[in-house]
Amino acid sequence: MVTQAYIEIKDLTFARGQRQIFDGINLEIPQGAITAVMGPSGCGKTTLLRHIGGQLQADSGSVSVAGVQMNGLSRSELFALRKQMGMLFQSGALLTDLNVFENVAFPVREHYQFDESMVRDIVLMKLEIVGLRGAAQLMPSELSGGMARRVALARAIVLDPALMMYDEPFTGLDPITLGNIVTLIRSLSKSLGITSILVSHDINESLSIADYLCVLAEGKVVAQGPVEVVKATASPWLKQFLTGSTEGPVDFHYPATSRANDFHLEAKS
Repeated sequence: MVTQAYIEIKDLTFARGQRQIFDGINLEIPQGAITAVMGPSGCGKTTLLRHIGGQLQADSGSVSVAGVQMNGLSRSELFALRKQMGMLFQSGALLTDLNVFENVAFPVREHYQFDESMVRDIVLMKLEIVGLRGAAQLMPSELSGGMARRVALARAIVLDPALMMYDEPFTGLDPITLGNIVTLIRSLSKSLGITSILVSHDINESLSIADYLCVLAEGKVVAQGPVEVVKATASPWLKQFLTGSTEGPVDFHYPATSRANDFHLEAKS
C-alpha cells in the first residue's frame, strides 16, 4: 500500500465565532488510498473537506495538497488546482435546468475547449461507468435519489481527478443503490489510483472499503492510521464510537442537575 502523503495538514486551527472547530490538528492523507474521516456530528468533517478544497482558509496552520500550500493561492491558481479535485456532495447538487448529459458535461465545457464529439465521448464514457448512459437525456426531476447520486459521481470524475472527496455519499440510499455506490467508490479508487477522502456516519460501509481511518472529536484528531490498527485501539471512547454502543464514556444525557432538584422529588423516609 502506498503511504506517501498526498495531503498534509499541520497545526490547523479554525473557529466560527466563539466555537473552535479545529484546535491544532495534524493529519496526513495517503496517496492512492481511501481514507475515511469520521467523528460525532458537528466535529468538522465537512469543514475539513472545505479546507482541502480551498473554500475555507485556516486561522493558523497549513493545508497542503499535492505539495501545494492552499493558504494564499490566487484565484487562478486555486481554479487550476481544483481541476485535479472531484467532489460528491451529499445532496448531489445537480443543476436542475440541465439534463443528465449537460450536468456531466458542465465541468468539461467550463475548463476545456473540446469539440462536441470529444465532449460527447467523455460524458457518455463516465455515464457508462456509473451505469446511466441510457439516462443521458433525463432531467434531474426524473431521477430517483440513487440515480441522482450516480449522475453527480459521473460529473465529479469527468475530469479524471487525482483527488476525490465524498461528503456523506451513503445517506438516504436503498440497500441496492448503497451497494452500487460502495462498489463504485472502491473500484474507482483502486483502478484509477485516485486518492479518496470519505466523510460518512455509516461506519460499517465506510470501513469495508477504507484503507485508512481518521477520527475527529472536540477539535482534535483522536485517532488516525490503517483501519485495522485504529479498530484495535484500547480507547473506550473510540470503541464505543466504532461499535455504536450505548454503553461507554459517552453518556446519552447532557450534563444536568439532579433529577430530584428539577422535578421537586422528595426523598423517601
